[in-house]
Amino acid sequence: MSDQVPVEQEIVIDCKEKKFDDCVFYGELNENNEMHGYGQLCFFNGDECVGQFQNDHIHGYATLTTQHYKYTGSFISGQRTGKGRMEWPDGDVYEGSFLNGVFDGEGTMKWGNKCVHSGLYQNGDKCGFGTFVHADKTVFEGNYQNNLRNGSGKFTFTNGNYFTGEFVNNQLLSGVMVFGSGKECKFELSQEIVEIENANQFIYDSVVGKLMKEEITIEELNENEKKMVFCE
Repeated sequence: MSDQVPVEQEIVIDCKEKKFDDCVFYGELNENNEMHGYGQLCFFNGDECVGQFQNDHIHGYATLTTQHYKYTGSFISGQRTGKGRMEWPDGDVYEGSFLNGVFDGEGTMKWGNKCVHSGLYQNGDKCGFGTFVHADKTVFEGNYQNNLRNGSGKFTFTNGNYFTGEFVNNQLLSGVMVFGSGKECKFELSQEIVEIENANQFIYDSVVGKLMKEEITIEELNENEKKMVFCE
């Protein structure tokens, strides 16, 4: 048996050049002088794409690097479609399914601020069941529609307290709070609906969020908010 280490073979392609108004392609061309096969597309603004091409379109597996983002994954006829990974300079990363250039299907979005959402997307928006983990490890599990919380959802806090409730267009209407002691409290926000513009506002600023984080007591909440919470 030979002790020689196998030498990695280099990919040899018929490298040709094709010029466009805003870029130059180096790689394989078909009989119609179209980008077809493996190649590199170099834009004059510094953007570039390296990977597979077909009939003058990015098609197959490729890496597209622009001034605004980097995408590595599947393309169909020039559009990000299929599985891929997208990265932004601020540290945000999305991994999952794409359709015609936008998030569509199952995917995970990780923000530079340590928040993570895993779930279903449709036409670029959160849609269907998803799990959102905040930077402080507070977790939301529930349904989304058009990028907003709609339907049933559950928030679990790091101290073990949690609540389940109903949301309409990111507005929390009612639900049940469960504390680590086992105490359950129903709440109804008909007099003062807590509008959740974003997750952090809800967790840190809303009356329900403060109660679940034990920053205020039920007695204080009822006194200030006119009997919003009823404990059994």
